[in-house]
Amino acid sequence: MVRSVLNDLKTQTRRIVKLDDFRRSDTPGYDFTFRHRSCWQDYTLEDLIADKCPYGKPGDRLWVREATVKVEEHGYQGPVYVVSEMGEGILDYGLGQSDDYLDVEPENIKVRPSIHMPRKYCRIVLEIVRVRLELLQDISREDALAEGIYRYGDEDCWKIYTPTKLFGTSNPRTSFLTLWESINGDKSWDANPWVWVVEFKRVEA
Repeated sequence: MVRSVLNDLKTQTRRIVKLDDFRRSDTPGYDFTFRHRSCWQDYTLEDLIADKCPYGKPGDRLWVREATVKVEEHGYQGPVYVVSEMGEGILDYGLGQSDDYLDVEPENIKVRPSIHMPRKYCRIVLEIVRVRLELLQDISREDALAEGIYRYGDEDCWKIYTPTKLFGTSNPRTSFLTLWESINGDKSWDANPWVWVVEFKRVEA
């Protein structure tokens, strides 16, 4: 998904709402309700985003961690991002020239998980422009595309992310369904949970 963000193809992300018995409110003047211990709490959408959304609110900025290639342990200067021409070349062909004493074969190259990337290496900063709530299965075709699903060339064919004999699909929503289940588990789409829909734009790091 980092590549989709860098190409400005991914401008949305969805995350499950983790509030007990979350649903629409029947109380006039409120939008949503959920159970907190033995009580029910009603919220307007604006107050719910401000008080309960763990991913931020419009105007907040988020820095993106990325996986990096551990070139430093071989005497080279980093960072080298996995999602980059240099990173992909190193993982395919190794480091250095064949007659270089620092030459390292690709099987000896290690990757540093994104969770361990220092803030100083950040090259992607996102600014939240909108937060909303919807049921997962209510995603539109346009929003599925905004999730950054992979498109094969110029064809109307998008990637299937779960194991299947199919190469791709002509339906972006189906592609997103498989992406969701590849992350959240089999049948997680069928559960149709409420999700935070966080819309963002890339800004200068």
